[in-house]
Amino acid sequence: MSKVLILIRYGMTARTFLRTRFLESLLEANIKVVVACPAYDDPKFLKEMTEKGVELHPEPILKKRFPERVYSSLANSLSFEHPGTTKTLTTKWLHEGLIKPESGYTSRLFDFIIRGLSGLLNLHRSRKFRRILLKMDPIFCKHPEIEDLFNRVQPDLFISAYPFEPDSHYIAEAKKRGIPTIGAVKSWDNLTSKTRVASEPNHWITWSPQMKHEAIKYHYVDPVKIEITGTPQFDFFFQEHKFPSRAAFMKRIGVNPKKKLIVYSPGTSWTFSDDANLRKIHKVINDKNFPFDCHLHIRKYPKSNAEYSKIEKELGLTVEDAGSVVPKWADRFDQSPEELIHLRELMHFSDVVIQVSSSIAVDAACEDTPCIAFHLDKYDKNVPWAHRAKRCYSAEHNMQLIESKGMRVVETQESLKDWLIQYLAHPETDKEGRQSIVTNILWKPDGLAGNRLAKVVMDWLP
Repeated sequence: MSKVLILIRYGMTARTFLRTRFLESLLEANIKVVVACPAYDDPKFLKEMTEKGVELHPEPILKKRFPERVYSSLANSLSFEHPGTTKTLTTKWLHEGLIKPESGYTSRLFDFIIRGLSGLLNLHRSRKFRRILLKMDPIFCKHPEIEDLFNRVQPDLFISAYPFEPDSHYIAEAKKRGIPTIGAVKSWDNLTSKTRVASEPNHWITWSPQMKHEAIKYHYVDPVKIEITGTPQFDFFFQEHKFPSRAAFMKRIGVNPKKKLIVYSPGTSWTFSDDANLRKIHKVINDKNFPFDCHLHIRKYPKSNAEYSKIEKELGLTVEDAGSVVPKWADRFDQSPEELIHLRELMHFSDVVIQVSSSIAVDAACEDTPCIAFHLDKYDKNVPWAHRAKRCYSAEHNMQLIESKGMRVVETQESLKDWLIQYLAHPETDKEGRQSIVTNILWKPDGLAGNRLAKVVMDWLP
């Protein structure tokens, strides 16, 4: 029996590998699936995986030595993590260096200056320099904790959903042992927003041709190493499903079915103030001249601990969580199959989704629901110039949404009102653009991405 080891640190990533046809396909092929993760002993997750035949191991806690920390910081700063590499990284550099954090401002400012100077060297454009670093990386990627995991599991193939640090240490260990490695990039923004790849996997899997292009352009990956499979975690949107009635669904979330449903998806650090955003939206839809009777519903951002009870009560809003809170996951978050179906139904019955730099725009497009990108922070004088909320829609992944013409960016309250009225009166507006979002970002919307991912993995098994 062949054995595949998958490292999963985030609950959002567990959805990709463990709740799609990917897992079922491997198990049906008599392949043993072993998962190393921080939630290995969470009772609910343990029961679910054990019943499926998945073996769980604790994610090793890495102890990084001082030389490794110094090398990693210098190598990453010189080769990738500085302004000018991508628009997303430039935005993060401005925000993290000039917006005063709660602590450590002096060290952050020093880091800001060093990274800014690193960008002037233009080394991120040097394939040769990146290859030199890749040859040096194994010297520093040595961890007894990882060696112990590989000794216990003895896998035939290793899969990382995040082929950056810290997963790069596991990739290095696998390659040292002659075990084939796969980097299956977990999110559409990772290749433009994270760090360099410190130990390159033997094979790469991306969602779409656009992500393949980013892997080649920014990380100098050989095109022949990259397979495109689509996006398993969105498969549930394209599989047969019997929807409840609108009245039944609206009753479930506590909303009058006679009202238009407007869903607001908060951001994280890309938003300056969700409270201010909600008040502006509420003011627009409750104006006496607004032609529709609407209800504003908040779907919390998955990784956020934000509390909305005060404004919920004050403005008469409703709020829902995006999934279950599971503290052991790195993102403290997990989604059951039932919660994923609820998300699909929410997008299906929503009349308009308003979001701030969130992938819920893709969820909305899957159900052909009009979507507004809220960007009033851009001209808000209360928002500091360096805050990432000022330029969140210049990030590469958000530009994909805009260029598809399936989402409207609103930068003034008047524009917000106009587009809400347009979408509520004519929901077919931008239909072709929403279809473009789905095909450009998710590639093939056929519900079979998990199957394709499994096939690629089986093809690469020794």
